Amino acid sequence: MKIGIYCETAKVSNRTGISRYVIGLVEALLRENKENTLYLYYQSDCLFSKPLAWLESHPKVKHRPIYSPGNLASNRPRLWWDYWLPFYIWKDNISIFHGPNHFLPKTKTPTVLTIHDLAYFYMNVHGTGLDK
Repeated sequence: MKIGIYCETAKVSNRTGISRYVIGLVEALLRENKENTLYLYYQSDCLFSKPLAWLESHPKVKHRPIYSPGNLASNRPRLWWDYWLPFYIWKDNISIFHGPNHFLPKTKTPTVLTIHDLAYFYMNVHGTGLDK
């Protein structure tokens, strides 16, 4: 099975709860089932970016840094989630996609979403428009 995981949070050097969760999840999936191939999707601001050093040479891990010019994914997140990421999920023929950080792309591929807390219901986290 081809499992796609959005692992942008694993790029940070100062690991927080969500980045630790993503790293632990990927490492557990690799230990538990040797048949699956994991596709790690993350944003890149250059055409020829190197993969994350994390699990770079693992035979069951495919790094998918997706080019997004000038930090466009952060400034216009709908382009990333609605077009770029779904295209690569389709192109890689992913069996199931996991969004471990509150978001999912628009795709016909089966998905799993992790919501770590419900702060969005109780406080203004990113601004009214983004929190919706």
